Amino acid sequence: MRKKAIFFILTALLAIPLALCFSGWTGSGEATLDHSGKATAELTVESEEDIADFTERLNRIVGGYNDNSGDDDFIKVTSVNAATGGYRVGLKFRRIDKVKAMGDFGWNSLSTYVSYADNRKVLENFSDGNWGGTWSVYYEGKAGSVQLARRGDGQTQISPRDINGNEQEINTFLDAAAQAKDADKMFMCRLVDVGNVTSLKITFPGTIRYYAGNSAAVVGKDTIELKPSEVQAQMVVRYKMAADENGEESLAEEILVNEPINAIMGYVVYEQSLSPSAIAGIVILSVIVVGGIAALAVYFTMRGKKVKAAAAQASASDGVVPQSSPAPQAENITDAGCALTENVSHMQDEAAGRKGKKGETAVKERSDIRTGIESALQSKTFKNIVKCRWLYLIILPAVVLIFLFCYLPMAGIVIAFQDFNLLEGFSGSEWVGFKAFELVFVNPSTANYMAVRNTIYIAVIRIASNFPVILIFALLLHEISNRKARSAVQAISYIPAFISWIAVGGLANNLFTQDGGALNKILATLGLPEVSWYNEPDYWWAILSVSSLWKGMGWGTLIYMSAMGAINSELYDACLIDGGGRFRQMTTVTIPGISNVIMLQLLLDVASIVRDDADQIMAMTNSSPALDRTTAVIGTTLISTITGGGNYASATALGIVQGLVGLVLVLVMNSIVKKTECEGLL
Repeated sequence: MRKKAIFFILTALLAIPLALCFSGWTGSGEATLDHSGKATAELTVESEEDIADFTERLNRIVGGYNDNSGDDDFIKVTSVNAATGGYRVGLKFRRIDKVKAMGDFGWNSLSTYVSYADNRKVLENFSDGNWGGTWSVYYEGKAGSVQLARRGDGQTQISPRDINGNEQEINTFLDAAAQAKDADKMFMCRLVDVGNVTSLKITFPGTIRYYAGNSAAVVGKDTIELKPSEVQAQMVVRYKMAADENGEESLAEEILVNEPINAIMGYVVYEQSLSPSAIAGIVILSVIVVGGIAALAVYFTMRGKKVKAAAAQASASDGVVPQSSPAPQAENITDAGCALTENVSHMQDEAAGRKGKKGETAVKERSDIRTGIESALQSKTFKNIVKCRWLYLIILPAVVLIFLFCYLPMAGIVIAFQDFNLLEGFSGSEWVGFKAFELVFVNPSTANYMAVRNTIYIAVIRIASNFPVILIFALLLHEISNRKARSAVQAISYIPAFISWIAVGGLANNLFTQDGGALNKILATLGLPEVSWYNEPDYWWAILSVSSLWKGMGWGTLIYMSAMGAINSELYDACLIDGGGRFRQMTTVTIPGISNVIMLQLLLDVASIVRDDADQIMAMTNSSPALDRTTAVIGTTLISTITGGGNYASATALGIVQGLVGLVLVLVMNSIVKKTECEGLL
């Protein structure tokens, strides 16, 4: 009973701000909604506090709203200016339908909004005079719950009206709304406690078609004014009752406050105008299309002029016959005759043209652009394309597949710049700019830092151990003179490359499990204490490195052996004649002969420093949370984020930076490799 009494006292203290929630807000507020659902607002606040104390209290209130909304920037204070008797406060909202704790907002396309049964029911209840509902509300960071009665004093019917004020029947309105165009947007506003605010003007990016409110009026074609009504409200607190005789807990409710408050209820349907971003996109697309057509026209015109100039020069040179020119051969007489006939015909045409009407010619000269197009169609490149059309047709499916599975999915990087929601998709999710990059890199969490650190450490350890070991093994294998023995060793080393990491994970489980694991049995035989491998993170950097070496040695050896097979055997003979032994031949012939391959392999390994084998880690560690301190890498973090339905934007931002860092490492390492007189990648 004592705990229960303390609970009621504390809850009553929390309930005190209910009557004062927005009591300091007075005058009229003005808000503007943009095309993306974001809003700005200015409100007048009556206060006798100095600006420092007022700003501190304001930030505390806004911080509570943000906590309940789920992020720290849904509402931002943009300005606080002194006004008569108080302050003028500027606020900036992220997408309005995600702002909580000061009531409830809705914003979506009209057809989508009314497609949900709950939303339809709310609109029907409004039209019936039922405002009932319960909302979680924050007062200076302290949570409360406001409940409006189903019907009571001040709760009138809220039915949709057209722009002329004519009331619409709710079912007719809902049926028409289900077939509405995408440009028709629905805005719902339910502010359950607005203190002494006398009116709220909201301007929309379009033309209002329908509106509804407990006291609403249209001001112009794009602005509505909403006024509050005094309604009966309750503050309801739920708490757990003490356990009964059976040890079961139950929930109880207590009504702490029961008094009238000011509330604003209403909604607006507006036909959204074309957004600035859409206009900019249309302009950019038009510029690209028109610029492309203009560029082609200029190209073909210039090409036509060059063709005509070349033809004129060739014609002029053909008209001058050197004195030492030999007499035409018999086989050229026909060609000469044809040329002479053509020239005579051309002269006759010119004469006929001079006799014709003024300004007219018998032969119309072709335009430069037409000449350029005809020249391009007769070019060697175009003829080769036509000639090899079946070869191009053969590679077309491969090009389409690469586009579909490699390039088209790259459009998904927009997720990194959105507050992405699977149900809303790319087009419906809110754009938040570089917020995800800030969360990951500017204010990194412990998990993000640990993932990046482990990714780099594991990659560096793998390169430092695997790269030289594989190279040395390939060199030693090359020195085996017996071809059958060399082939057998190479085949055995190559077998693990065909085993999937899932199978390797099963083998690792049999090896490392605490109860009955082979490794622990060996330790027990040697009189050493057993190790709980899946609960000891310190061992796993070495384990992952060794397993990677075991699985990748055969493939790496195959690459080096292929390069060694291309070395000219005469070089070994020359080295042998000079007195070089096997070791000298390896250092002076073999290693220089495969230096390009060594540098290429090193380049690829360095580029993979920020790339991890998430499948290897997840399979071998059984995704044990106890090992996250050393095995949580970027890949596993991305997978757990996506499968857990978490922050898709942060995961995408992490992946983008991972790819960009890999690209930079490739370019830097490639330039270093080229300075060693090796070929490199680019």
